[in-house]
Amino acid sequence: MSVCKTTDAGFSWTRYNLSPEFGYAYALSIDPTNSNTVYAGGDPDLYKTTDHGNTWSSSSSGLTGYAYAIAINPHNTSIIYAGTSDGIFKSTDAGSHWGYSDLDDVYAIAIDPNNPETIYAGTVDGVYKSTSGGDTWNAMELGGKHITCLGLYPDTYLYAGTYSSGTYRWDLNVGITEQDFEEQKQSISASPNPARDKTTIHYLLSREAQVNLAIYDIQGRLVCSVINEVQGAGAHTALWDGVDKNGAMVAAGIYFYRLKTQERVYTEKVIGQAEVLQLFNVPKFGVVAGSHVTSGKIIRGGNARVMRDNVVIYDSKIGSLKHYKENVKECHEGLDCGIKIENFNDIKQGDIIEAYIREETAPSL
Repeated sequence: MSVCKTTDAGFSWTRYNLSPEFGYAYALSIDPTNSNTVYAGGDPDLYKTTDHGNTWSSSSSGLTGYAYAIAINPHNTSIIYAGTSDGIFKSTDAGSHWGYSDLDDVYAIAIDPNNPETIYAGTVDGVYKSTSGGDTWNAMELGGKHITCLGLYPDTYLYAGTYSSGTYRWDLNVGITEQDFEEQKQSISASPNPARDKTTIHYLLSREAQVNLAIYDIQGRLVCSVINEVQGAGAHTALWDGVDKNGAMVAAGIYFYRLKTQERVYTEKVIGQAEVLQLFNVPKFGVVAGSHVTSGKIIRGGNARVMRDNVVIYDSKIGSLKHYKENVKECHEGLDCGIKIENFNDIKQGDIIEAYIREETAPSL
């Protein structure tokens, strides 16, 4: 494994052998505060230099797999993330030691320079996002697509390059801006989603508020406004008839439901639904819902709500997910699975488990 360095704008190069073993260098990252320090990752290891590349040493304690991506926190360069064939790893001591974060087969990493706790990871099965410095991750989009690179236009767009499937753009500003307001708890759900001819949207307000409920497409473009009025506390239902702001019927697909009050903004996309067919009471574990995935996918550790007769009765996370006896990261449409909802055992046959992604921010004035 080796890297090359030029000091004359690419006219000539000097080769540095990092390892006596044959291998490939897949990733390079330069410390943004000290260009003497460079990290190189690949097969079979991750290496570090602190003298412009003249000498290199292994920096892989606790790191496993081939290193495909390296990203350095621009505000604290002791914090580094490495994407490998085994997942995403984090170091808090400039690469001396690494700890496993989550995910599998991570090929690309992007850190938000304005908020380095927000990290995007490109995997062989779509893009994931963490807003906790890598402690927890949620699926964003492009499930099933092999992400090879990510590009971030801070606070505006996330770009994802894929293997043989083109390039995609994710709008990071689906009506999201910031200002401090007192928080109120709300929930929002929609069915069916992916949307067809008509979609029923359920939401709960903890107090009276000016409500704006709008629909956006997967490109982040406004489709239509469904509700714009003052509403009282309690449960509410809205019907979207599948037409855009010009009265034209939209194509079937996945849409965002954005609920805004004067206090908070909730932007949500349902990524999958499963119908509960059987119940299994497992001693010392709780009730497992034997379910069939009817649309999209269910992700272990992701947000989920339980719906009964079109009413949300519980909102939590997928604590455990199995396909037959095997623990799995996710389960796709058409498959049967066992689902354990965190801290909830009062699930019944016929309930709908809805997996979703939700962003919460404060609104603008």
